[in-house]
Amino acid sequence: MPKNSLSYLIHSLFSSFASGLKWGLCVAVGALMGLELSASEISELERRERLHELYQRQIPLLEQFVRNHERSEQTPANLFRLGEAYFESAKYYQLKGNQSRTTVFFQRAIQALEKLRTDFPLYERADEALFVLSSAYLETSRNAEAGGVLAEIARRFPQSPIMTQAAYLLGDHFYSQDNMTEAKKYYEMASQIEESKVYGHYRLAWVALRQGQAAVSLRHFVESIRLSSEGSSSNYDYSKDAAREMVWPALEVHRPQQVIRYLQSTLPNKELLEISLNALAMGSMTKEDYRLASQIFDVLTQDFQDSARFDSWMKAQLEAEEKLGRSDRIVDLVSRLSEREGNSTEIRTQIYTNAKKYHALAQAEKDPKVRDSNYDQAIAYYQAFVKMGEDLKTQETQFYLGEALYTRGRYEEAVRAYQASVQGQHEKQQDAAWNWYHTAEKLAPGFRYEGESARPLQAKDEEFLTAARFVASADFMPEERRRTASYQSARLLYQLNQHDQALPLFQQLAERFPQTKEGQMSAQLVLDIHNLKGDYRAVAQYARDLRQQSAPAEAGKLAELEAQALFKSLQAEERQAREFPERQRISAFRQMSQRYLQYARQYPEAELAPAGLWAALQLSATVATFEGDRRFTSVRELFDLLRARYSNTEFMPRAVDLMGEFLAHQQPEVSALHGLEIYREAWLKQMRQQPAAERGLWGSYLYELSSESQKKALLKEFSTFPVSAENRKLIAKYRFSEVEEQLVSYRDVSLNQLSSLAKNTQEKLKRLERLESSVKAMVELGDPKSAVASLDLLAVAYAEMGQAFREAPVPDSLEPEQLQQYRQAVEEKARDYDLEARKTRELSRQTARRLGI
Repeated sequence: MPKNSLSYLIHSLFSSFASGLKWGLCVAVGALMGLELSASEISELERRERLHELYQRQIPLLEQFVRNHERSEQTPANLFRLGEAYFESAKYYQLKGNQSRTTVFFQRAIQALEKLRTDFPLYERADEALFVLSSAYLETSRNAEAGGVLAEIARRFPQSPIMTQAAYLLGDHFYSQDNMTEAKKYYEMASQIEESKVYGHYRLAWVALRQGQAAVSLRHFVESIRLSSEGSSSNYDYSKDAAREMVWPALEVHRPQQVIRYLQSTLPNKELLEISLNALAMGSMTKEDYRLASQIFDVLTQDFQDSARFDSWMKAQLEAEEKLGRSDRIVDLVSRLSEREGNSTEIRTQIYTNAKKYHALAQAEKDPKVRDSNYDQAIAYYQAFVKMGEDLKTQETQFYLGEALYTRGRYEEAVRAYQASVQGQHEKQQDAAWNWYHTAEKLAPGFRYEGESARPLQAKDEEFLTAARFVASADFMPEERRRTASYQSARLLYQLNQHDQALPLFQQLAERFPQTKEGQMSAQLVLDIHNLKGDYRAVAQYARDLRQQSAPAEAGKLAELEAQALFKSLQAEERQAREFPERQRISAFRQMSQRYLQYARQYPEAELAPAGLWAALQLSATVATFEGDRRFTSVRELFDLLRARYSNTEFMPRAVDLMGEFLAHQQPEVSALHGLEIYREAWLKQMRQQPAAERGLWGSYLYELSSESQKKALLKEFSTFPVSAENRKLIAKYRFSEVEEQLVSYRDVSLNQLSSLAKNTQEKLKRLERLESSVKAMVELGDPKSAVASLDLLAVAYAEMGQAFREAPVPDSLEPEQLQQYRQAVEEKARDYDLEARKTRELSRQTARRLGI
């Protein structure tokens, strides 16, 4: 039973107070029965057995009396004695372990005492009877009823001697009812009594906490500790409880900055200080105040190194530092741990386990922030483990440290960790060497150098070469990795334009491993180095000579090298040609185009054969553009050859784009476009990617490559183009189609029916006006041919209008004189349109002569 529970306290009080009371009663009753009992001569069990025998004889007499004399003057006293007899019988059966009989007699005691409480409230010993009743309730775990009875004692008998011994029980009752005012009153009473003053102050501290009075609470906790340390006669020592629980009001009063110093100056001995600091540290961990927790753990681990809690403090402090993300502190803490005798092996194991745990968590984590935090924790533990000194796992741990550092982008530190790891034989030595090489490669600035002059090796370049040479010469490394490291060493020198040092390394790789990726790339770089030196023909000759004495597989590679060398020589000549004056350059381009074509035919299976045709096509297109060749026969042949042989290479899409742009600026003859319809959609897409003001260049030849339905769609698209020199012709084409449509619409209105003559005449005139507006807009657009053609159509429309008036039917109801006037008016109108037709034709002819059409 918890010693600060209400049941425990009341039971303790009853044991000390009521036992003496009952013992006197029992002696008196025994005397009546002719018995003499000596408490000093018999054991507790014997005494209770004797009492039980006495009560078994007494209880029937008391029950009979109470039953027959419900209102006698002796009834209250006998009810009290009967209740006590039941209570003691219950205690006897409780001691014997007979639970069912215990429950029965406690319930009988409650019934008897409750009857006394109800029927005889003025009984002179009511306070004692109520106290026994509360005890019976407590024995049956009915704490609420027990508290109510105690409250009644306090209310009715405030001067009763029982109050001095039950004050703290009443305080507990009101505390449980959340009545802090009453609880405080009785705890203060208890604090004035020698036997309960320690507990009184202890509970007053809790009342003050509930009332938000941290300073008051702290004062009572300290007083409870002081009284305990001075050897108070209290039955209970609450100093450890108070030391543990005072930390929260102390923290509130003195703040984190001073609370540790306050506890050190206040608590009277190291045991209590340890309890208090431990409670504050662990509580701070629970409250996630990791900074304060770590400060307290610092004090605990330095001042209480012999404590059994030491390891748990260190583990908790490591956890606090993990939460704070202070990886450097973890390393320091572990270093301090490693100096502590007797813990090295255990600590090393724990640190290594933590490192692997956080590493695994980081690898499985999806959230980037959490992942990075876990990696940092793993790094801190790995570094701490390494710092603790050498053992069989140290060099392997350096590998895992390098892995975590690399993942966090701390490459320079990772290089050092990997390099340290390869110095000894272990399961991860090969991986460590390979990762050392790769990480040093990432840091080498030489690989990013793009200058044209030779540049000296920098420190990190040298570090990479050290790693690469280690891998290349290590017997435990696979040949593929050793070969790769050798190649990258040469490539770094090549990148720094130190070609004389790189060339022999590449040549060696090309000769020893011609079928490998490194050998093939080395051959290409040998070619590039000779390219820089201008030795292409010599390289090609060397490759031809070597091919004749090589195995078929190697011969094929050498043939490719020969082709590459010749291609490089062509590229060098092309670069020279580009420096010539314009006309000489165009002539040279024509010749270079033929030589590239010859190369592609001579080496049709070479890797660079498509590139050769592509180069020939570009040069031929440049020549045709310069010469204004609208039939572009040579360009077309090269384009068709590239499509036939190498349609699946990267050059075909580029050739299609080149041809689309070439045709846009060349404005070819329609006959030269035959067979190119299959690229219409690609070139249409290309047109739509151009600035809107320039799309007319593509639209002209795309129109010729289109079907009738496609032409209509194109014309509509042309109408959306902005007016520009490049777009005018296409916009005019669209607008002329509109003029033609309006002419057709105009002709659709007939004047041959007398009934609709007036209506149709008005409609036909409206359509003629729209036609006139469209022709006017066409002329204003500024495209000569379309303007002349539109004027011609308008002249036809005028002439047709005059003829339509002459042929229109005449109303039958007109008198001869009216008929003559009608026909005269119609003729005049017809002649007006005839005149407009002649003027428009003349304007068309003048415009055509002026523009040379």
